[in-house]
Amino acid sequence: MTFDHAALFGEDHADPNQYAMHGLASGHVWCAISLGGPTALRRKGDAAVPNEDALCMAECGDRVLLAVADGHFGHAASHDLIERIDLALEARGDQPDPLPRSLDELYALIESCAVAPDTAPPDASGAGHPVDRVSETTLVVAIFDRAARRVWGVSVGDSSAIAVGLDAGVRWLTTATRHYAAPSSPASLSREHFTAFEASLAPGELLAVFTDGVNECEYGSPETSISARHFEALAIRVGRKAETFVEALAELALAGVDGHPGGEDNIAVVAIRVT
Repeated sequence: MTFDHAALFGEDHADPNQYAMHGLASGHVWCAISLGGPTALRRKGDAAVPNEDALCMAECGDRVLLAVADGHFGHAASHDLIERIDLALEARGDQPDPLPRSLDELYALIESCAVAPDTAPPDASGAGHPVDRVSETTLVVAIFDRAARRVWGVSVGDSSAIAVGLDAGVRWLTTATRHYAAPSSPASLSREHFTAFEASLAPGELLAVFTDGVNECEYGSPETSISARHFEALAIRVGRKAETFVEALAELALAGVDGHPGGEDNIAVVAIRVT
């Protein structure tokens, strides 16, 4: 089986109102990342790296991993955690099945990303944040098995995983928490801080994971941002191709909905269609 993977980091994508897309070689898995609009640029504390989001994706045979992270108080935690997950998968790429096959294996992968505090990257907190605040991050990791049509994974913080169907509507697979993670805090990577999820998916559904720059594209205002009815309308309009869905979702998050502004936070999204 061919192993393929990719990771995108906000530090490489800091142009307002622009987004970058990438797809794995199979064409099944697509992602997009964006700073957001000028408001997001002004809102971030670290002017050097205003895009604190990061994402990665991997595919081997019938199984796929999707992950997003949204840094708080700088980009150090989100970028480092996604990079460590991506590198750990790459190191296992010559194995018959490099992706985690159980919750225990996924938790072990996440826990292996911990670093001793004295070897952690310097805190990236910027002006407007207390200098003693260490960078931390949300994280959603979803493992999708195409053959079994099942998804399972873990989350911490307020990033999301959803399933979008033309007939079934939208199902939110994750629940937001006020816990966050950081490689420099090994305790924050323990399973006690994460919430697990699992669901069956129907043919034609889209599985997407994203940061809150999507469902709070008007900053701090989910009621005036992209919601279930917008996801449903988007799926109907663009059809079932993951590439088209990701592109349209990134554009909608930048533009805003129902006359309300968008692009007020960083955006990261990864998606695959259930076949």
